[in-house]
This record gives sequence, structure tokens and C-alpha cells, in this order.
Amino acid sequence: IQYCTYRYRYRYTCSCSLKMTAAPKLTLFNTVVVVSLLIAPVAPQCVICPDGTKNLAFPDRIVPFFNLDGGNANPSCQQLADAAEAADSRTVDCDLVKAQAGYCGCDGVQPEQKCSFCPDGAEPANKDLVAPSTDVCGDLYTYAEYLSEEDCGSRRFNSIQGLAYICGCPGVKAQCSLCPDGSPPPLLDKEAQPTGETCSEMALIIEAFTADVCVDSDTTVLVSAARCGCADSKFPVCSVQQNTHLCTHELLDTVPDQDCECHSFCDGEWVQCHNFPGGLLNSQVCTGVPVSGCNRASATGQNTSAAKSATQLGTSSIITIAFAVGSVLILFTNIMYS
Repeated sequence: IQYCTYRYRYRYTCSCSLKMTAAPKLTLFNTVVVVSLLIAPVAPQCVICPDGTKNLAFPDRIVPFFNLDGGNANPSCQQLADAAEAADSRTVDCDLVKAQAGYCGCDGVQPEQKCSFCPDGAEPANKDLVAPSTDVCGDLYTYAEYLSEEDCGSRRFNSIQGLAYICGCPGVKAQCSLCPDGSPPPLLDKEAQPTGETCSEMALIIEAFTADVCVDSDTTVLVSAARCGCADSKFPVCSVQQNTHLCTHELLDTVPDQDCECHSFCDGEWVQCHNFPGGLLNSQVCTGVPVSGCNRASATGQNTSAAKSATQLGTSSIITIAFAVGSVLILFTNIMYS
């Protein structure tokens, strides 16, 4: 059984685990061993409720940021109780299981009310919202009330509180955003990740990041921002590259389509475009010198296209200023002679 903290894509980073191994096959050579195991005293079971039962008032409630061995993330209370009872108690952190008793509805267990999901004990406005972690906001609010004072300072609870913003807790600000300026992405319906998440979905996922997860997921945020059209967002250095020292701004200036995430060239000629993190050119595609994973973030030399844009912008500004000054002079002349 594992306690988990939320991470995008991998979803959870977990601590301890519960594993159940299959019984050994009966053969002539291990019969004595097997018999000795079978006649050994049976280990006591781990039962979730203090009264020794599995009588749960809320068997279908999802235990947030919890993982059963075998990939069952966010199990229901009933699944947790059944798994703990079926396992050898010597392989289970039974205190961890019993800590879920109140939330799951065991008789007589009252909330400790040491932790608060929202600041100052406020309730989330979006109680029915299903967060990116697949937890329901209202359940997260209830779950926090049953945590111990020690749990309030844990990384796990910090991850749970990371969902406070999208759950609508009053006064809570997002610790991470898809677009650098915090605005919604312009291309809401565009696919932002190869796993199928749209820009709209990625915006919600990233707003659920804690500050440390935001730092850890920096590349994911930057790539998503560039794909979703966020202002001033550029693709980072492509991590799959060939002969990156030959990637120059001058080379990239020869490509008419500048929207490519990671360019590939052969003997100085553009060959194809790869999505981030880039791709490699094999000998069948390029018999000469390949350059792949090339973009503005990794290019060397002077970025003439950027300099040209800056020059055009400067010229445009000068013309605008000159026009404005001319307009003032004309207005002033009209006043003088009127």
C-alpha cells in the first residue's frame, strides 16, 4: 500500500508498497518447506475499522493520493479494506490502513479537524468538480478533516492542497499556469500533449501543480505553452539531437515554415520536421551530415530573422511617432489660424 504525491504524466510518486507473492509450487524438493508454512500460526489480519469489521458507511469513496500495489491508483474504501484484510498483516502498514477508517465511515470514528483543505476551514466552491488527479473536490475537503496533525505538514497533503485553486477555495491563487501571464491559452482545443490532452485540459492540469511540481515539470509547461499559442512562448531546446553544433540561425533562416518544433537537415538542406523532443535521421534518409533537433532555442550565431523583425518594429514605431507629431503640428496650426 502506498501514499502518493501527484505528478503529471506519471501521476503519482509513492512511498512504501504492499506486494503479494504467489505460493511456491509443491514439488518433492519443497514439500517439507510448504508444509511448515501451512502449519505455521496464521498471522492476524489487518482490518480497517476499530471494531474489527469492514462495515463502511462510504465503501465507494475514493481514497485520494493512495495507491494499491499493482497499479490501482485511488482505490475505493472497499477495495482498500479488502486488499488489507486479504494480505499478510506482516507485509502491510496496518496503521496506514486504519488511518482511513473515519473517512471511509467506520462506526464511532470522528474527524480530527487538524488539517484544512481550504484556508481557514472554508469549503471549496466547486465541490462536484473532478480534479485532474481524478479526485472529487468535495471528497478532498472531507478527507482533510480526518488527517492527523502530523499529516498536515506532509508532502502528500501539500499535493492535495495543490488542487485547492481549481476546486474553488476562497483566496487561493494558482501556483503554476500554462501561459506565463496567467491568461487562458488562445488555442483551447488544440492537442497539447501526445497523450491526447488539449490545451484547455492542460491548463487545468498545470493549475493543479504545486510550486515544486511546477519546477519539476518545467519542460512540459514550456512545450504546452508554445503549442497552445501563449504569448511570447517558445519551444525549449529539443532533447533529441544530431550534430547540434551545426544548428545555426542562418540555417534555420532557409526554412520557410518557422512553426516546426524541431527541424532536421541533411547536408544543409531541410529534410523534415519533428515534434518535441525531436527525432533522428538514419542513414537511409540522410547519407550525408545530419543535423536534427534544431530550433531557435539551440541555434548558434546571429538570429537575423529576429533582428529583422526588431528593425521593422523600430521603423514602424518611428513612422507612428512621426505621424503623431505631424498631427499635433497640423492641429496646432489650425488653432492658430482659426
